[in-house]
Amino acid sequence: MQVYRDITQPTAITHCVSANLISPDQPNLVVVKGSSLLQIFTFVSHESQSSSTVIDDDDDAAPSTRDHSSAASASANGQQSAAADGDQQDQTDDNFLADIGLEQSLTTYHTKLVLVAEYALSGFVTGIVRVRTAADPRLDYVLLSFASAKMSLLSWDHARHTIATVSLHYYENQSGVFSATFNTDVADSAALLRADPGNFCACFKFGSDMFAFLPFRKEDDDLELFTGAGVGSSGKNGEISRVFYPSFVVPASMLSDDIENVIDAVFLYEYREPTLAILYQPKRTWTGLIHETKDTTALIVVALDLQQRASTAILSISKLPYDLVSATALPAPIGGTLLLGANEIVHVDPAGRAVSIAVNPFAAQTSEFDFIDQSDLELRLEGSKAVYLQDNLVLLILGTGDLCLLRFMLEGRSVERLELHRLDLADKLVGGAASCLEIFWHKKRLFVGCAAADGVLLSWRKSGDTRRGSSSAAAEATEDASSALEAEASNDNSNLVKSKEYDDVEDEDLYGESSSSGAANSTAAAALASLDEAAATDSESHKKFSFLVHDRLVNHGPLLDVAIGSVEVRGNVSQNAEVSSKLEVVGARGGLPRSGGLSVFRRSLTPRVSARFAFPDCKALFTVKTKSRDTLTSGVDSAIGDQVDKYMIISRADESVVYDISERFEEVRGTEFDPRGATLGVGSILDGTRIVQLCATEIRVYDSDLKMVQMLPVYMPPEDEDETSADWSASGADPGLVAYSFSQNAVLLLLDNGAANLLIGGEQSLELNEEHRFEQGIEFSAGCLASVPKSFLPGTKATKFEVSRKRKRTTDIIYGTSTAANNSARDDVDDDEDSTVDVAIMVTRQGELQIYRISDLKLMYSIKNCDVLPQLIERPPESSEHPSSRRPSMAGRRRSSMGVTASAANDRVNSASGKEYHIVEVLYASLGDSVMRQNHLFLRTADGDVAIYEPFVPPSGSGGSSALSVGVRFLKVQNIKVASSSQPPASEDAEQSGDAAAARRNQLRVSVLFPLVNQSGYDTVFIADGVTRDNNSAPASSGVPAGPDIVPPTESLFVVKTARSLPKAIPFAGGPGVKFINPFHSITVDYGFIYVSRNDMVRVCKLQDEYSLDGAWPAKKITMDEEIHAIAYHSDQRMYVASVSKETQFSSKEQEEERLAELEDADFPASVDQGSLKLISPRSWITVDSYDFAPNETALVVRAVNLQLSESSRARRKFIAVGTGVFYGEDQPSKGFVYIFEIIEVVPEPGKPEHNHKLKLIVKEDVRGVVSTLCEINGHLLSAQGQKVMVRALREDMSFLPVAFMDMNMYVSDAKSIKNMILLGDIMKSVWFVGFSEDPYKMQLFGKDLRHVEVVASDFVISGDLLHFVIADANRKIHILQYDPDDPRSLSGQRLIAKSEFFTGHNIEAFTIIPQAQLPIYPTIAPSTTIPPASAATAKGEAADGSTENGESDPASNDLQPTPAPPTPQQPQQQQMCLGVTQSGNLVSVHPVSEMTYRRLVVVQQQMAEKYEHVAGLNPRMYRSLSANAELSGSATRVVLDGNLLLRFPRLPLNRQIEISERAGKGAEAMIWNHLFELEKSLSYM
Repeated sequence: MQVYRDITQPTAITHCVSANLISPDQPNLVVVKGSSLLQIFTFVSHESQSSSTVIDDDDDAAPSTRDHSSAASASANGQQSAAADGDQQDQTDDNFLADIGLEQSLTTYHTKLVLVAEYALSGFVTGIVRVRTAADPRLDYVLLSFASAKMSLLSWDHARHTIATVSLHYYENQSGVFSATFNTDVADSAALLRADPGNFCACFKFGSDMFAFLPFRKEDDDLELFTGAGVGSSGKNGEISRVFYPSFVVPASMLSDDIENVIDAVFLYEYREPTLAILYQPKRTWTGLIHETKDTTALIVVALDLQQRASTAILSISKLPYDLVSATALPAPIGGTLLLGANEIVHVDPAGRAVSIAVNPFAAQTSEFDFIDQSDLELRLEGSKAVYLQDNLVLLILGTGDLCLLRFMLEGRSVERLELHRLDLADKLVGGAASCLEIFWHKKRLFVGCAAADGVLLSWRKSGDTRRGSSSAAAEATEDASSALEAEASNDNSNLVKSKEYDDVEDEDLYGESSSSGAANSTAAAALASLDEAAATDSESHKKFSFLVHDRLVNHGPLLDVAIGSVEVRGNVSQNAEVSSKLEVVGARGGLPRSGGLSVFRRSLTPRVSARFAFPDCKALFTVKTKSRDTLTSGVDSAIGDQVDKYMIISRADESVVYDISERFEEVRGTEFDPRGATLGVGSILDGTRIVQLCATEIRVYDSDLKMVQMLPVYMPPEDEDETSADWSASGADPGLVAYSFSQNAVLLLLDNGAANLLIGGEQSLELNEEHRFEQGIEFSAGCLASVPKSFLPGTKATKFEVSRKRKRTTDIIYGTSTAANNSARDDVDDDEDSTVDVAIMVTRQGELQIYRISDLKLMYSIKNCDVLPQLIERPPESSEHPSSRRPSMAGRRRSSMGVTASAANDRVNSASGKEYHIVEVLYASLGDSVMRQNHLFLRTADGDVAIYEPFVPPSGSGGSSALSVGVRFLKVQNIKVASSSQPPASEDAEQSGDAAAARRNQLRVSVLFPLVNQSGYDTVFIADGVTRDNNSAPASSGVPAGPDIVPPTESLFVVKTARSLPKAIPFAGGPGVKFINPFHSITVDYGFIYVSRNDMVRVCKLQDEYSLDGAWPAKKITMDEEIHAIAYHSDQRMYVASVSKETQFSSKEQEEERLAELEDADFPASVDQGSLKLISPRSWITVDSYDFAPNETALVVRAVNLQLSESSRARRKFIAVGTGVFYGEDQPSKGFVYIFEIIEVVPEPGKPEHNHKLKLIVKEDVRGVVSTLCEINGHLLSAQGQKVMVRALREDMSFLPVAFMDMNMYVSDAKSIKNMILLGDIMKSVWFVGFSEDPYKMQLFGKDLRHVEVVASDFVISGDLLHFVIADANRKIHILQYDPDDPRSLSGQRLIAKSEFFTGHNIEAFTIIPQAQLPIYPTIAPSTTIPPASAATAKGEAADGSTENGESDPASNDLQPTPAPPTPQQPQQQQMCLGVTQSGNLVSVHPVSEMTYRRLVVVQQQMAEKYEHVAGLNPRMYRSLSANAELSGSATRVVLDGNLLLRFPRLPLNRQIEISERAGKGAEAMIWNHLFELEKSLSYM
């Protein structure tokens, strides 16, 4: 039983489209990554500071400083040089000073992409287009097509701030469609999705030349003309009639009789009716037959009659070059269709006239078409994309990433000739072939999506476009034309320009009249005429273009190989070793040389320690900024947030110590600071002029010189104290402080009796005024102070399309601060939406979220049942109940899995699982980077669930209600589980001993959410793990054996958000559990943090900014400027070895003299890869040594192996084994070599300490056939060469002798071994399971899979005594097999049993087996009803005073008796999982699970698939299900669990989680959480 999951998200961009999806005024970029991840971006203008640093010549004195606003952007792009990291030098414990460099800054403005939302799709996307219908003439819809013959129409739901599925159209049930779609490879099904520029319809080509047409409604349509039932459509009935008409399916032959083998199809511009141009090949041919059959491609243009479902052929042109692969429709003034081939470019105008150019000498050899000769360019157009740029120019992006401009020479509306010019740019803007292009004409922006390089947002500018007052008529015409065209583009939905004049009346009848005004027509026509004249005389116009990169979407794909190595600690090893990640995953990133290199992934964030010191018994520490009153009254403008910290207060159990950290780190003495008692909280108010110290019983207020100016009690009973407070007083203990929150001028105090007090500081008196009390009768469990926009609160006027609101980039309102206190009581809120209001966000013990205005404590907003953490927190418009009349929340009314109703609302504990669902902590904090910062709401429950909500205000009229009555809503964007439920059960004696009120105060006194501002450019929230939250938490030392097999019970987390990602939790590698953390900003540590760990070690740190945080794991890219094929890690020498190659001219001769002679006579020679081996140091990621192979030779596989050197001593040594292939073309057989290298230590060169290792060649063995794979087997080396595998032994004299062999089927693609067992994968014949023995040497076949599977990668999955095989094929599926000779279906073990298939959606290129961490297993204690202490004593025969019936004191009731030790955890079974890399650029894994775990999780998966709302209306079960031609072993097959779907379970509301858990059995909720926690933390040892 296995679980598959994507560890990181795919990064390879496969599709993109621009659409006004959210706002009519702001376009969005919709991107599909890895054909399964949908992302929606918006654009913002970002001001960045690029700095240059001047530092002292003494580099050892201090590291170079850098500008943080630009550092975040650079880090997000992942393009930093590895050497720029700069190891920091040692800092003394008592002084953190270092030299500071001078910086010169330069302000630049760029357009940046900001992620709005993302969705994982349960389908393989094959196309995406935008459409606009009569349902909403201002906003666009997005239409997606999938490989399973489906289309989904999506729109934006403003009321819910998410995507909405309008309709689903499915065609797999059509005659012949199912077999044509599902029984072939997904990559081979050339599905096409096109939308008409006039928004008449969309066309979906799928299967074997089947076309599905989906007509869309227009405002002036006659509904009676569209009749007939639709095919395979489903959606909301009320919306279908307003959006589209029934779709219909026709074969290509019905459009025209001779259409067959469709290559591409596009809708053309300037036609009145939807007109489709189809490129097809009625008779197939290939390069080997061009001497007999050539020019077999044809183009036909058909006009569609959607009402009658008929078509009319307008023109047809045949005998086009056979290698044409794509068609692009061009708008006016060019028009027509642009066809791209491998060797030529052809343009067909609306009249059927074709003009073409040859870009290399092969065009004339492969076609008899009439070409304009530009073969001297010697271009290869495979993988090229074209897009209309402006005027008469088309931009061409080649498969190499180079840019070319195609210039059309126009004569009126006719194209006379074409000219292609290569753009010689200093910087290579695009790293590889473009998978999709999307242009924004009105912004002059172009997005280039790549599957093998970063996605790039470009802008272009042509010199003369923006000149004013020029005397040149051509320049003025160009400017007027651009203005006119951009004006039209802003009004046209497709952002394209229609022609303004037509040659004759016949053309006008054919294409239809333009809808623009006559003035615009005449202006544009005159401008274009002048433009053509100017262009005809300017042959150097292509040199006037300049391009600029504005933003990048980082892509780590395609990953071809993977290695796992140890993390090299930089800087001070003694300081950083304890807080560093242990292991890192390094992927070999293929693609073109300019984008090839390494991608380094780490699971956790590693800090850079500036200083550390031990502080015994440290409970908490606080840093504060101060400002003297003289500075405040003098009028000097100095923002408190920009100042360094002045004091640090460290709290022990019974005393507090204050330090001055502004210039030196030294203890402050001789002040009025009172060190008595522990400090619970410290903050500065009134612009830093007052320091507030919160203690257990009193509040102390100091000035900036620590002179005490005020002292207040924490709790002051009111005059009309109620019975509840009287009970507290009678118990002898005043209500204790459990939570607090600071704002600019106020302090919020929460007491453990549910009361909340608010202290407001006076701007004139600079003192805390008397406390303001909330309404009596309301008990609060959590709260915080914040500043929110006034539009968030009801009663304010909502803006039109508030979703495109202007987000603040300042940090004025972050973490509840504001510029001034608002002490005046107002009844209504001002309509100024850009201003903010200070509020208190409170949560009652009944689970109601309330927002109070601080100035008068008026309740402005309330939402019930927030404690179940719903997906959307919204306030009904009719909700007007008084706060004192509250109904019990969902947690108080739910029924447990045992059928017992939960306790009262105040208790809020689920009796079945013992989990507490009431909210105990609230935080309103900023997340983001220098590009975009946005406030989020954090809600934490007592059981450890942390939900992150994004606030938004829906536009007026959305969702059937107005924003005036509803106000702000909160959308859950992330849910984090702080700790697992696998903890030692608490003993009854521990629960019943001690004072109940004191225990309750100790439990709620802990805060785990800490906001940290500007940490290496990021605003983050830290979730601490080192404090015991309740009596059920695991102790610090629980007796669990250390090692990679055990999951830690808790883990500190950084919640991080970037402009290109949503909030996510990344583990913190800061050593053992963090008890307390606070920001730290000093002269030497610029915007860092200071924290104390569980072992009382205090560290001052900064986050490393060299890793991009856009993905689930921190990652960075190492560019090598060469194409990389394989990688291995040498664990002994801690070095990486990579196989790389570069293109050279191909020669079929082996001798050097013959090679040179052949290359001299070559005309446009072919290219071939010449490989080399690189030795890479992980300290700086630079190449320290290399070994070059012969021409035409490339290393295909690199492995680190432990080879046995002696049969007598059995001594082994680590080597690097390399298998190569030498290729001389089709006419000569291939051959290969097996190399054995040793990495040796040498004396480094002066100034290059990293160059202390070299590659030493030990063995070079010539073999017949290409060496396709290698692996180690019992100290021997197995190599696959051609159709044979051979085992060789290395001797002491370094001889390399074969000892065993076995003949294989076709071509061995992969080989893995464990002990003396080998798994061999074939490129066509699936896998063989083979054994190897040494006495005598032989290889024996155990069993093999008889199916036809194209194996790409394979490995073992181990769970205890169970062994399974996992293989990845070329069809994006994984297969699970088992060797079981006792099963009768295996024919005594001769046949491997196929257990399951699973469609991953990714091309997995490599697997590696690694340990899987697991939770410790504790003995199970049956749940029982909790007995109050008095009742429990009576049940044991004790009196209430602790004595027994005989009058003797019971020792068990003595408080001095030690608490029973928690049960000893059991060691779980060892499990080995598979980690894989894909062409989509993400990491994937296959986990083994136990039988009980599988049974529980399969129930959860079924419930999630059936009852969870899935984007685009897709079915995850069908997406992952087996193919129609699966050949599995009957009823014994079991589905592989979808980990991506299972990990959505925490996103559900808590009441929905309980409902699903009940389906898995009684009390299964805690176990399900353990299983999911274990799955997510399976690599926690990294």
